Amino acid sequence: MAGAGGLRGRAPPTVAEDQRARWTGAQWELSALPAAPAVVPAPVPSLVSLLGFQLALLRRGDLAAADQAVAALTGADAAEAQLWWAKSVVISRGDPLVATVAGAAGLSDATVDALFVDASLPLR
Repeated sequence: MAGAGGLRGRAPPTVAEDQRARWTGAQWELSALPAAPAVVPAPVPSLVSLLGFQLALLRRGDLAAADQAVAALTGADAAEAQLWWAKSVVISRGDPLVATVAGAAGLSDATVDALFVDASLPLR
């Protein structure tokens, strides 16, 4: 069936994942696939609602660890930190207490950044 584009007996070549093959009518041509667009990470907000942050922790399964870390704080600032964790409206990424709680809960800086991004999204 030579009338079907002249492909009889001319199997396409082996093509790598980043290539495509095109029949020109006389031969196969290989070309590179276009590069995927770069994924730009969302900027980390400096302020989010405490509710949004705690919901992000809950969704990741880390809320209990963070609550335990806050409850276990001792020293002069412990009562203030516990009140902040229970009553604050907003939370700042740069607040030293965020780093303290994150460290005690075993959360990396990258995880805290991701939590802040998640917390900045609509609550529902």
